[in-house]
Amino acid sequence: PEAEALDSRLLMASANLGMTDATASPDLSGRVAQVLKPYFDQDRIPGISVAIVTDRQVALAQGYGLSNVATGAPVEADTRFDIGSLTKTFTAIGVMLLYQESQGTSHPLDLNAPISEYLKNTPSFKLPRKWSGVTTKELLDMTSGIGNGPGAQPWQAQVKSIAKAPLLFAPGTKTFYSDTNYDLLGELIEQRTGEKYGTFIQDQILEPLGMSETQELGRSPTVPNQAVGYDAPRHGRWPRAEVQNGPEMYAAAGMVSTAQDMATYMAALLSGRLLDPATYSVMWTSTPTPQYGVNPPSNSVRGLGWDTAIDTSAGP
Repeated sequence: PEAEALDSRLLMASANLGMTDATASPDLSGRVAQVLKPYFDQDRIPGISVAIVTDRQVALAQGYGLSNVATGAPVEADTRFDIGSLTKTFTAIGVMLLYQESQGTSHPLDLNAPISEYLKNTPSFKLPRKWSGVTTKELLDMTSGIGNGPGAQPWQAQVKSIAKAPLLFAPGTKTFYSDTNYDLLGELIEQRTGEKYGTFIQDQILEPLGMSETQELGRSPTVPNQAVGYDAPRHGRWPRAEVQNGPEMYAAAGMVSTAQDMATYMAALLSGRLLDPATYSVMWTSTPTPQYGVNPPSNSVRGLGWDTAIDTSAGP
């Protein structure tokens, strides 16, 4: 939650902390260790994997602390972690790849067309009628008005559980952060390509970028070399988190990765790989809209799958 603090504090003096698999200079490793030391001293985290990208190159990929408190297994540079909602960025890029590649064809993907043009009912999926006018763009930028179903069940069941509920607001008028939006986009990818979501992401994004330790979990809640997720410590012990990634997370939050792979991902995005400049511009351009439940709309700026920030001293 406080990762933003790492930036300025990296300049602190170096210190020693248990670490493994360093791929950077001892000085940089030590400075990161110094930043992390209070978090370990205060039992705020059991372990963390850190990667730093400088000039579009990975300058650090290293583990600190424990990936499994019970066994004492350390976090290493290639330890896999649940990446949660960062999965949404891969889903967004997948949709934008389909958008980009379909332009100029007889069946272009129109981001502003109703999703009912692309999502058809199947034995495992039924699009609620009141959602049929929502567009792909409104799913991508969280302005669809679709809410969230109960999280502890497969995503299709979540859709079914909220199918009869009214939209939270008229599509395109406000924002509301909804995992269901991205589950629908995963279904769009599958129906558009005829491939499983995880297979498409693997073939079109992960493999071209060399992200060999990243994958969708599919039907398995865990994969080899994966860190255990923990809740806040209680009475000196780390309880396992009640919510772990699994098949119910799907295209909204169902992937695992390593710090090294995510650094590779960052470098690829900064270098403009995968999409052409015009498509990146579409994906990363925000239209501020009122935040659901917040008045006035102070900080709701979303691109298609990405939060964006505005530097008031330098413009958007």
